Amino acid sequence: MPEGLLNARTTCLFGLEIAAVGPTLAALRTAGIDPIVGKVTGSTRPDYFPGGTPITVKLLASPEDGRLLGAQVIGKEGAHLRANTLAAAILNRMTVGEFIQMETCYAPPSAPTLDCMTLAADAANIKWRRARQHGAKSDG
Repeated sequence: MPEGLLNARTTCLFGLEIAAVGPTLAALRTAGIDPIVGKVTGSTRPDYFPGGTPITVKLLASPEDGRLLGAQVIGKEGAHLRANTLAAAILNRMTVGEFIQMETCYAPPSAPTLDCMTLAADAANIKWRRARQHGAKSDG
C-alpha cells in the first residue's frame, strides 16, 4: 500500500451502509500477506437500549507486528463513521493492541460501552498474540 493512500470508501445499498478502508483480504493475500483477521458483529447501541441495529466490523492486521492494514464495515447506520476512525488508526500505524486502548464515546442512545470496532481489534489482537506464542500465523 503506497504511503498515504488508504482508499477509504463508502456507499449505501439496499438500506445498508458499506464502508471500507485499506486493502481487502483478497488483495493482501494476492500481495503475499496472510493477515490476522478480527471480525465481530455487534450493535450500534447497547443491547438494553431500543433502536440498535446490527453492524459487522472486519479488521485486517499485519501478522508480523499487529499493525492495522485494512477494514470493512457493514450495517444500517454508522459504518462510514467507523471506517473513518479506522482510517485514522491505519494512517497513524496503530497496532490492534494500541487500538483497543483507544477510548471511544459511550452514550446509550448512540454508542455502546465497547464499540464493535474495539471488539474486532481485541479479537485480532488475541489471534496475533496466540500466533506469536505458537510461531505460526493465524488464519481468520
